[in-house]
Order: sequence, then structure tokens, then C-alpha cells
Amino acid sequence: MEKEIKYDQDGFIVTVQEDSVPKDEQEFSTNTFYQDGVKICSFYTNNPFVARKYEKFVKSDSRVRSEKVYNLSGNLVGLQGVLDFEKCSISIKKKRKKRDYSDEERAAIRERFKKNVLSK
Repeated sequence: MEKEIKYDQDGFIVTVQEDSVPKDEQEFSTNTFYQDGVKICSFYTNNPFVARKYEKFVKSDSRVRSEKVYNLSGNLVGLQGVLDFEKCSISIKKKRKKRDYSDEERAAIRERFKKNVLSK
């Protein structure tokens, strides 16, 4: 016997799980692609904080699995769908490599900052 699939008023599949995923296993993912000339940005997270934060920007779409996951208390703990470009936009940037400065370099930067900013 198959489990009945429940949908909410926005077209999302609604599932319930016992608890949220442990912190070390939480994920956040966005993927941008074009289908039939339409830009689609799929969104997935099983991080409860991120799911609640971005819920208003995600909509259901037939091209991508659209799902809201709740825990037994009724709190949103997971979200999957498509970003609604009428409510938000996305920009993809190359992650900058963090530079390690030596103590001498830090001291020189601090002195330049004091000279240029604090003296004004």
C-alpha cells in the first residue's frame, strides 16, 4: 500500500519527519539551469534556519521536486523548490581565498589604517 502524498495550497509536497537533520549533515544547495529558454534556480536545504529564512522566496514548480518538510512539532525543517525571481534575485560570485598575513604585514596594515582613516 502506497503512502498518500499530501500537498499544501501552494503546490508543495508536505512531509513530516521526527526531527531535523544533525548539524554536521545539514545541506544548502542552489543550482541554476535553463529549460525551454527559462532560467530556473532550484533550491534545497535541510537546515531549519535557512528553510524558514528563504521560505518566502521559494515557489513550487513542476520541473523540480517541490517539498516542505516539517518536524513533529510543526516547524519547517527542510525546503525544496524554485527561487521566485519576482521576489528575489541570485548572483553567483567566485569565493575569495582568505589570505594569511604575517605579524609584520598586519602591523603595517594597522599603521596605514590609523594614518589614513583615524587621522581624518
